[in-house]
This record gives sequence, C-alpha cells and structure tokens, in this order.
Amino acid sequence: TRIDIESKLSKQPLLISRIISSAMVLGPAVFLVFIGFIYSKSQNYDIPIISLRYFTVYGPRQRPDMAFYKFIQALAKDTEIEIYGDGTQTRDFTFISDAVEGNLLAMENNSLGEGFNIGGGSRVILNDVLHTLETITSRDAKTVYREVQKGDVRHTFAETSKARDILGYKPQID
Repeated sequence: TRIDIESKLSKQPLLISRIISSAMVLGPAVFLVFIGFIYSKSQNYDIPIISLRYFTVYGPRQRPDMAFYKFIQALAKDTEIEIYGDGTQTRDFTFISDAVEGNLLAMENNSLGEGFNIGGGSRVILNDVLHTLETITSRDAKTVYREVQKGDVRHTFAETSKARDILGYKPQID
C-alpha cells in the first residue's frame, strides 16, 4: 500500500534497496524502472551500463529552477522567496565537482548493471540554507511559506556506502 511505501522511504539514509522496493513513489519509481531496464539490458546483451542517482546537485551554472539559484536571485533582486512547507525539510546537497567525480569513477569501474547513489553525505535543513545565504549576501530574505508540493519528499539523505565501497566515491565538499 501507499502507507507502506512512504514508511520505507521515510527511513534515512535512503538505500537503493529501499527505493527499489518502493515503486509507487514517482521519483524513486522512475529510478526503479530505469535500474530494472538497464540491469536487464546489461545482463542480456552484455551492454556496459552503470546508473547514478544524484541528490540535489548545485554549483556554478546550475539549473535556474533549483533552490540555491532561486534564493540567490530573489535575495539579489529583493523579491520573495517561496518555500514549500515549513522549511524544516532536509536535503542532501551534492556539489557539482563531487557529482563529476562520481561520473568519472563510474566510467572507470566494471560494475555493470549496478546503480549508485551520488550525494554529498550530509543533510541540511532548508531554513539553514536560507539563513546562510542571508549571511553571505548581507540581505534579509522575504520568505513566504507555501503548501508542500505534491510528491515532494520531506527528507533526502543519500546512502553512499555502495558507491564508496565499489567505486571509491568520497564527496569532498561539505
């Protein structure tokens, strides 16, 4: 049932095995379908495929729909910052150089048909992110809290031990 799936996904850190057993939640379900597809193709046709699941990648040239970009733009322009929920939700942020390193390590590895979490390795409270940006910019945010968006996961925390043990992945930016 949906309740069982949500209870599995609420346990932190998020294990790939827990995602795979929780196919009804949109984000992880997409990952599950993809992992199943690539594993099947990798095994049946000897195609060298490895899958990486990224957790909230940020850094230079990031997408404009991501929180850091939106928050910094709003602070610079003195406009409202919308936070969906109460701001106590957490995210495992991954700096772009760590995501790139995960890609490079996967390219050099021979773990065909496997899936790996690529994350920063720590959970950060969204309100704390906003406070840090206020401090850096010396500006006060005009924060507006909105209803939680459907399908949004309250907490993310990448369980990266498989990537560490098999790929040698170790995030460098905290």
